[in-house]
Amino acid sequence: MNKNIKKLTIILFFIILGCGYKPIFKNDYQFSINALNLKGDDVVNSIISEKFQLLTTINKKLNYDLNVETELNKKIISKDSKGDPLIFEILIKADIEIIKQDKKLLGRNIQKRNTYNNISDKFELEKFEDILIENLSTNISMDIISIVSNFANDN
Repeated sequence: MNKNIKKLTIILFFIILGCGYKPIFKNDYQFSINALNLKGDDVVNSIISEKFQLLTTINKKLNYDLNVETELNKKIISKDSKGDPLIFEILIKADIEIIKQDKKLLGRNIQKRNTYNNISDKFELEKFEDILIENLSTNISMDIISIVSNFANDN
């Protein structure tokens, strides 16, 4: 019985190795970012800046400047009968501009939001909100990279 399991494991291992896995978001972009100008919320901007570090250190044939203005809003969606919050919403907005040689080539608005229930433990609620903000900011970063990549491929 053990020999059969070992043989099956070895066969599965070689099948998986030969499947031709390729990452979807590889770092082989057709462009680079000369300057990333960030305004707005510091937490969101630091996450976006971190995601763009690789794109600002390489030099490609297509070079762009990016202006990104972010805004983070947290609001109460519903309250209970006592007036205590039940459901919150975090909304992150980003206005982006793609610029080349001081000429605005493209402007877009991106919005990401998430609703969540209140947690009685305020420390856990704050940790959860930090995770949500990081995830939403990462999603915005990926959207920005996708927009610039599509723009670079079209031009």
